[in-house]
Amino acid sequence: KELGLDAEDVAVTCVAEFTSTKNHAFLLEAWRIATEQGVRGQLLLVGDGRLRETMEQKVNKERIPRVRFLGFRRDVPRILQATDIVVLSSRWEGLPRSVMEAMASGKPVVATDVRGTRDLVEHGVSGFLTKLGHVEGFADALLRLIRNPALRERMGQVGREKIRAYSVDRVIQEMSEIYGCYLGRNRAGRPGRHD
Repeated sequence: KELGLDAEDVAVTCVAEFTSTKNHAFLLEAWRIATEQGVRGQLLLVGDGRLRETMEQKVNKERIPRVRFLGFRRDVPRILQATDIVVLSSRWEGLPRSVMEAMASGKPVVATDVRGTRDLVEHGVSGFLTKLGHVEGFADALLRLIRNPALRERMGQVGREKIRAYSVDRVIQEMSEIYGCYLGRNRAGRPGRHD
């Protein structure tokens, strides 16, 4: 209710700063194509940045329907719980935190097939990856998930399982094993740096 969603709406959420790297114009074009197919949904854009006003003007001028600009939020985990699909249309990425958060929340992802994102999302398994610049492909992937709640659920569960490998506890354990291996060697006879 707080987000203005109807019970029948499929909530599609993008959490990203409004910069050219995050490629919101591409996302809005794909959303326009998807909405022309008559699906019920809302595109929730979470974040702020220097291009936000430009994107708001684009939505108004081109009358792209059912887009909500939520601005900077401190309750992203709550928003993700109300979300059905998470999207990211970046031109490039490191290891996108928004995708990791989406997967941890059990949400399927539609994203551009760029380094970093492809390390997290397995195409056709935990979400869909589309070629950068292929707006119709991105729209088609969105439509497949919007129209298929069972597929959303299945992909979300797979993503949740996969992202456990990136949990803080798992990373700490692996780092401890790595340090333990080298410190153990030093204790076994190789002089350490401070010995």
